[in-house]
Amino acid sequence: MLYEVSFALPVNQSLKAEILIRVINNSGIPATEITETVQKNQIRIAFYISGKNRALKIKKNIHFRIKKLPSSEWLTKWKEFFIPFNFTKGLRLIPFGQKDTKKDNTRQKIYIDTSVAFGSGLHATTQLVAQLIEDETGNFKSFLDVGTGSGILSIVAGNSGAEKILAVDFDEKAIITAKRNFRLNKVQGACLKKGDILAFPIKDRYDFVAANLLTEELILAKKAVIGFVKPEYYLVVSGVSLLNLNRFRKVFEAKSRLRLLKLKQKRGWVALLYEKRNHLTKHPKKV
Repeated sequence: MLYEVSFALPVNQSLKAEILIRVINNSGIPATEITETVQKNQIRIAFYISGKNRALKIKKNIHFRIKKLPSSEWLTKWKEFFIPFNFTKGLRLIPFGQKDTKKDNTRQKIYIDTSVAFGSGLHATTQLVAQLIEDETGNFKSFLDVGTGSGILSIVAGNSGAEKILAVDFDEKAIITAKRNFRLNKVQGACLKKGDILAFPIKDRYDFVAANLLTEELILAKKAVIGFVKPEYYLVVSGVSLLNLNRFRKVFEAKSRLRLLKLKQKRGWVALLYEKRNHLTKHPKKV
């Protein structure tokens, strides 16, 4: 008999969802068997397991307790579950300060110090965007990272051939963390700026623009984000749940110069890779 084990979290607590997925994975459930979907105002995490005894054993291994933590302690406490893992086909992510015991000569190692709880690379949307960037290795020289967080996507871009990188975030802590991670990974040609992308005075256009935000934020920033992309080059967006996909595409692709090249999904989330055309796309390609 098959048993479903599920958890529900508020939709605005995606970080806790990342941590919970990692805990489940560390308890013996492969990441590929863990689903993450957004239903109304909840993030639902589930996995399926045969045998009641095995399900109970997994449940027993996941301990819950309530303990009041100072905010400064919370910012580092969550990292107990952050261990080395394969991030993309070509990259393995190592939390700074940890040793990687797995020998893997097929992947290059990148190091991430997440002094604050974002940009760990654990979330499906980050992994999807990173893989789409890596897939275009050698096809772009300049890169704009909208909402850089820990700077992880800019690091992937640097490893994929970007020689000019601009990473933007409105959070001062994100800028500090990203600077540290750029140094750790010897990212060249990178510039970090603090600001709101909707009001940011960016005059240059980029070969590749990445925006890993929420659905409504992407729709709100549509004009600005598309405007930063050079014609005949790339835009990747994520943070869109499968449940919102049809509505998102209808709004985001309407009266645009975008042609959808790839659509990837993982654990209920979607990332879309577009090409910006020289002319208005009347009939977006269906993928």
